[in-house]
Amino acid sequence: MLLTEQGLNIAAFDRRLARMLGDKKGEEGDKVLAQALIHGDGAVHLRHWLYCLVASPGSIVRVHLIEKRGNDPDQFIENIELAFGLDKPGEPAPVSDRLHRGAVDAEVSAMLEKVQNIARKYDQKTITEAALTLAIYEQASSSDSRLAGILEAYATEKGLQHFLKYVQTKLRPDRVIDLFAASTDGGTRKLDTSLYSPSGRKFLARLREDAASLGAKRIFTPHLLYSLLGQDRGHLAGALAMRGLDVKRDLHTSLARHLSWAGGRRNDALELDEHSLLGPVQRVLLRAVEISRYETEQPAGEPEISRAFLQACPEALQDVLPANAHVDITALRDYLDTTEPPEVEPEKPLQTFSITEIEGRINDRIRGQHDSVGSVMPWIKRLRFGLSREGRPAGVFLFLGPTGTGKTQLAKELARYVFGDENLLLYLEMGQFQTKESMSGFVGAPPGYVGYGDGKLTNGLRDMPECVVLFDEIEKAHVEVFDSLLRFADEGLISDPAGPIRDGRRCLIVMTTNAGQRWLQQEYFKIDTLDEEPERLAELLGAARRDAKLSELFLDAARSRLQEKGFRPEFIGRLDELVTFLPLDLPICREIVDYQLAMEVARLREAKGIELEIDEGARVFMARESMVRSVREGARCVPRVINQYVINLLIDKLLEEEEKGVATHRAVIRFDGNEIIVEKL
Repeated sequence: MLLTEQGLNIAAFDRRLARMLGDKKGEEGDKVLAQALIHGDGAVHLRHWLYCLVASPGSIVRVHLIEKRGNDPDQFIENIELAFGLDKPGEPAPVSDRLHRGAVDAEVSAMLEKVQNIARKYDQKTITEAALTLAIYEQASSSDSRLAGILEAYATEKGLQHFLKYVQTKLRPDRVIDLFAASTDGGTRKLDTSLYSPSGRKFLARLREDAASLGAKRIFTPHLLYSLLGQDRGHLAGALAMRGLDVKRDLHTSLARHLSWAGGRRNDALELDEHSLLGPVQRVLLRAVEISRYETEQPAGEPEISRAFLQACPEALQDVLPANAHVDITALRDYLDTTEPPEVEPEKPLQTFSITEIEGRINDRIRGQHDSVGSVMPWIKRLRFGLSREGRPAGVFLFLGPTGTGKTQLAKELARYVFGDENLLLYLEMGQFQTKESMSGFVGAPPGYVGYGDGKLTNGLRDMPECVVLFDEIEKAHVEVFDSLLRFADEGLISDPAGPIRDGRRCLIVMTTNAGQRWLQQEYFKIDTLDEEPERLAELLGAARRDAKLSELFLDAARSRLQEKGFRPEFIGRLDELVTFLPLDLPICREIVDYQLAMEVARLREAKGIELEIDEGARVFMARESMVRSVREGARCVPRVINQYVINLLIDKLLEEEEKGVATHRAVIRFDGNEIIVEKL
C-alpha cells in the first residue's frame, strides 16, 4: 500500500515525483501536508495533491495546463479555492504532523489505489507524475467532487481532454523517432515520409516545391511558414483568418518579398533530407510526429505540423504579423490544439494502366479519332518508359478540329489513364484571359498587388507537378498570354511574379482550338449552301474522312486564323505534335449513339428495374439525326438527341402508366418510318 498508518511509501514514487511530494526522511509527503495547512483544512483532500503538483516548477500540470495558457499558478489555486467557497480561510486547522492514512479523506485513499492500477497498466516500476495527475482527475470524475467540473470550466472540455491525452502520452514507454530513413548507399538520409499522413505528405511536397521554386539551397523556418500560410484551407491559415487577418495580403506577401530575389533560379536538386532541413525545421517536423503519435497513434498531417510550428517557432509568426494586428499567440496556439481541423478528402490511390490499355480505353471513349490518339501515343510511351527530356515538358500538343470532335475529351482521358486520376487535369479556359489585366489571374501578380497568389497556372503546377495542363480554346487568350506560354512550352517552366519558378516538365501540355471550323463549314463543305440533306451530308462527311489532304488544309486554315489572334509563328516550332481531329461521319455517329444508349439502358435498369430495348430503326434514325447536328455541335449533340427521342418520351409513357397503377418492367423504342414510338411490354 502507498499510505499506511506509519506514513507514505515514498520509495514507490520515482525520484522526480518524490521530490515534488516531499522526500525528506521521516517527513515523506510533507509538501502535500503543507498545502492542507496553508489552506486551513483539517484533513488532506484530493485538491491538495493537485496544488502540490501546481506548486512544483516544471510539473506537467503547471507547464501544460496553466503556464502555456498564459496563466499564473498561484491564481489557478486561488480560483479553485474560491470555487469551493474556501477563498478566505480562518485559522489553520489542526493537521497531523505526518502524512498517513488517518490524515486523508476517502477520496485520497481511492485515488492512491487508482494510481497503483495505472502504474501496473503501463508497466511502470515506479509511480510517475503523469500517473498521479491522471489518477487525481479520474478520482475527481468518478466521485461527486466539484474538482473535475472546475478543471473543465477552467480549460474548456476540449482543452482538458487535450491535456489529458498529453498526460497519457507520458505514461507510454519512450519511443525514439528518427525523422530520416536509412540510406542504402551511406549518403545523405532523406526525410521518412511514411511518418506522415496523406495531408502531411502533400504538405511536404508543397514545402519542397515552394523552396525549390524560390531557389533555396536549404530550408529555413520562413520557408516552412510560407508553405503553411499558402494553404487557404490550412489549419494555421484558417485560424489566423478567423482573427480577421487577410493571410495572403498581410502575411504571405511579406514572406514572399523576404524569400524571393531578383534573378533567382529554380533549385531542382533540392531534396527534403538531413542536410537541407535546418535544425528548427527538423524540430517542428519531429514535434508534429510526436503530437500525432501520442494523441491518435496516427501519422502526422498538416494540422499537426501547424500546431508544432506554433509551439516551437511562435516568434517566426510574430515577425511577419502587421504592427496593428493584435493576435494573442497563446490563445492562437490553444485554438489550434483544441479545434478540429478542416476535413481533408481521403487520398485516392492512382490507377495504373499499361500502354495497350491506355490506347484501347481512350479509343473506346473517343470514337472515330484513332489517328489523333495514335499521334499522341509515342510521347506517352516515352513518358512511361521514364525517358525524360532535358529542359522540356513531357509533351506539347496543339489539338485542332471542329467543335465536339474529342479535343478536350482526349486531354481528360490522358489525365485519367496516363496519370491515373481524372482530377490530375489543370483546366484553363482561355476565354477567361482575353485582356492584359487578366494576366494576374493567369500567372499571379507581384507581392502587394491585386492578383498576388491568384495565378491559376502557377498555383496549379505547385499543387500538381505531374498532370495534364489543358489550355482550352487557346485562340481566345490575350497576346501576352501567348508570350508567357512561349517559355513554358519550350522549357516547361513558368515564372510567378511573386518570385517562385514553377515546374511543368513532368506535365503533358495540351492546347485546343476551334480555329478553322468556319473554313471547314463554308469553304470545304459549303454547308451554308447545302440543304443539309442527310444522304448528301453523309457522302460529304465520309469523303472528308478519306481525304488525305484534309488535315493539311485544315491546319493551314487554323494557323492563319490563329495568327490573326496573335499566335506567334515561333510557337509552332515549340510544339511536339499538331493533332487534327476529323469531323464525324455517319458510322462514327452510330458508334457514339450505341455507346450512349448502352449507358442509358444500364442507368434505367439500375434505377427503376426496367429493361429497355431500342430497335435498329430507332438507332439508325438517331445516328442520322446526330450526324446532321454534329456538323455544328460535334458529338455533344448525341446525348441531346437521345434525351429528345428516347428519354423524354419514355418518361412520359412511364408516368402515364404509373398514374393508371400499372407497373412497367420492359419497354421497347422503335422507329415506324416517321417517328420514334415507345411501347410498353
